[in-house]
Amino acid sequence: MFRKVFAASVLLTAGFIAGLTLTARLHISNDSLADQITTADRTVARVPAAGALAAPAPVTPGLVAPGPDFTHIAGQAVKGVANISSLQVVRTPNSPFSADPFFRYFFGEGDDVFGSRDRRSLSLGSGVIISSDGYIVTNNHVVGENMREIRVTLPNKREVTGRLIGTDPATDIALLRLQIKDLPAIPWGDSSKLQIGEWVLAIGSPFQLSATVTAGIVSATGRTNVGFADYEDFIQTDAAINPGNSGGALINARGELVGINTGIFSQSGGYQGIGFAVPASWCVASSTT
Repeated sequence: MFRKVFAASVLLTAGFIAGLTLTARLHISNDSLADQITTADRTVARVPAAGALAAPAPVTPGLVAPGPDFTHIAGQAVKGVANISSLQVVRTPNSPFSADPFFRYFFGEGDDVFGSRDRRSLSLGSGVIISSDGYIVTNNHVVGENMREIRVTLPNKREVTGRLIGTDPATDIALLRLQIKDLPAIPWGDSSKLQIGEWVLAIGSPFQLSATVTAGIVSATGRTNVGFADYEDFIQTDAAINPGNSGGALINARGELVGINTGIFSQSGGYQGIGFAVPASWCVASSTT
C-alpha cells in the first residue's frame, strides 16, 4: 500500500513540473512573436534596448515592388509644353441643301446660287518648346490650313502670339516661333533607340486641361497604314492620349523628347489605349527643312 501511494505522489510531482516548464516555453514563444510587426511591404523585428527603444530594422523584402517614380522628369517636362489655339477660317456654302448628297451630285456645292460665307473655327492643341529662343513644334493639323491667328499659352499662364515658320503636311509637323527668350526647352532624344515595353510619358492639354501627364509604354514602333499622314512611321503607345493632346510631347524615362503626339485610334472619340506619335527624328528633319 505504501509503495502505491509513493508511486502516485512521484507521478503527480513529475506532471506538475512538466506543466510549469511547458507553460514557460509557450510564454517565451508568444513574447517573441509579439516583437515582430508585419506590414504590407516588409517585416520588421523590434529589439528591446536598455533605456530607449531601437528603430525598426528591415528583415525581409516586400512582396510588392514600388512602381517607377516619374515625379522629377514630369515636373521638368511640363515646363516645356504649351497650349496652342489656332483661329482658322472655313468657307461654308449658304445652300440649305449642302448636306444633301443628291443635290450636290446634280448641282454641285450650290455656291453660285446661294453663295458662301466664312466661318471661324478654333482649333485647340499642344506644342513643345524645343529651343530657349522661342521655337515650338506642334502638329500641322493643330494650326490648320487657313490659319488667321495662333495664340500660345505658356506653362506660366502667359499668353503670346505665335508666328508660323513652316509646315510639313506629309509628316503632320509644324514649326512656330515666339518672340521670347530664355524659355524652358525639352532636350531631344533618340527615337530610333526606343524599345517595345519602354516607359514613356504623354504631356499635353487634353480637353483644355493644360500640363496633363499620363504614363504608359511603347506598344510598337514603325507603325504604318494608320491614315493620319502621308508619311507614317509612328510610335504607338498606351499612354492616355485624348483630343487636345495633339502636338504635345512624348517623353522617355530620361526626360527627353522622343515623339510628338499626333492622334488616337478610337471608336468613341476618347482614349482606348492606342495612341500614335511622330518620332522625334522626323520632327528634327521637318523643322530644319
